[in-house]
Parts: sequence; C-alpha cells; structure tokens
Amino acid sequence: MSIPRPDSPDGRHSDAVVGTILVVTSILVIALILHHPTGRGHDFQEFTRQLHTIHDLNQAVHGTGILMMCVLACCFNEVCNKLVKTFIAQLACGMYLLGSAGMILAALVSGFVVPNFAFHFSVEHDGQAQTLEAIVHALRSFNHSGYQLGVVGLSLAVFLLSLAILRQTQSRILGWGGLIVGALGIIGLQTKWFAPSIQGVLLFFTLQAMWNTSLGMLLMRRSLGTTIGEESDNRGRNT
Repeated sequence: MSIPRPDSPDGRHSDAVVGTILVVTSILVIALILHHPTGRGHDFQEFTRQLHTIHDLNQAVHGTGILMMCVLACCFNEVCNKLVKTFIAQLACGMYLLGSAGMILAALVSGFVVPNFAFHFSVEHDGQAQTLEAIVHALRSFNHSGYQLGVVGLSLAVFLLSLAILRQTQSRILGWGGLIVGALGIIGLQTKWFAPSIQGVLLFFTLQAMWNTSLGMLLMRRSLGTTIGEESDNRGRNT
C-alpha cells in the first residue's frame, strides 16, 4: 500500500499526533455514548422529575461530546490537508464540518436546552403540562433534525474523502472501506438503523470509529514509514 510521506520531521510528528488523537477520541466517543443518561416517564411530570435527577450527568456527557466532535472535526480537517489536497477532499472537509455542527446542535438541545427548560418550569396544572410538553416535543424535533443532519454530513464526508484517497493514493482498503461506511450511513438513516436513539447513535458512531481508527493508523504508519526509510538511507550512506 503506497502512502504519501511527509517531507519534514515536524510533519512526521504532526502525523503521529493527529493519528493518535483521531483514534483515541473515536474510542472515547463510544465510551461516552455508553454512559449516556436517559429520562423517561409515563407522563410529562415524571419525565421532568427524572431530568432533574440526571441534570448534572446529562450536561457533563453532552458537553464532553460537543468537545469531542470539535476535536474530530479538527483532526478530519488535518487529514484532508495532509493526505489528499484536492477539491473533493476540501468538499469532504466541508461536509464533516456540517455534520459536526448538526451533532453539536443535537447535543446542545438534548443536553442543555430541554433539561434546563424542564428544570426551570414547574408543572402545577394539566393545561401547563400540555403546553410545556408540546414545547419539549418541538425541541426534540430540533434534536432529531440536528442528529440526522450530522449523520448525513459525516457519512458524505467519509464517502468523499474515500473517493479522494482512491484517486490520489493506493490505499485501496481504506478507500473502499470508507465508501462502504459512508454509504451505510445514508442507508442506515433511511432504514432506521441509525435512528435518534441510544442504540442507533451507538451503532452509527461505532461504524465511524472503525473507519476513523483505520485512518488514524494510516497516518501513524505514514509517519513510521518515513522514519524507517530515513534510517535505512542513513545506514546506507554510513556504510
């Protein structure tokens, strides 16, 4: 597998750092989703009471998730600039930023807007409960829309970058794997595999993490391959 190599020691170090951060962050996202709190109830009052009990944990999980999405977006941008500097790669970067924005919107609504709204409004009468419940349902629709935008954006980003990788390098396994991951993201959203639920979100980000890990390993191999090549050249000159 032919891998484009960085031209300087700083470039090698940067490749290793970006690759490591990409792999570690992708794995941490999975762990974070597994600890995602849920608030459920037979009626709106019970739902708000449960939100009160998980308020701090809910904000911590979603706040950390927002930070991790920002880190992944930065890593993806670096990958686009390092591996394939083409229009398709830049378009992929734009799609990833759009998808990240959608995921961040969903996390803001689910982790902060809805809980804070329920936390600051007490329900005393049925009329109030119905009104507040309607507002929460409207906010949830924003949450679902943001998540769906995120799935589409991240999936298209992986698909487009994989096309660029196939055209510019000989990393066939990574390229074809990315095409499959990107296509499955769109198909899974339509078939409800990646529905806006804990199971759907976990499945989607597990699929993304598999490809991100492969991409991160490629960057680390790229850095290691350059180092080994230079050491071999130096030994050849010395002998």
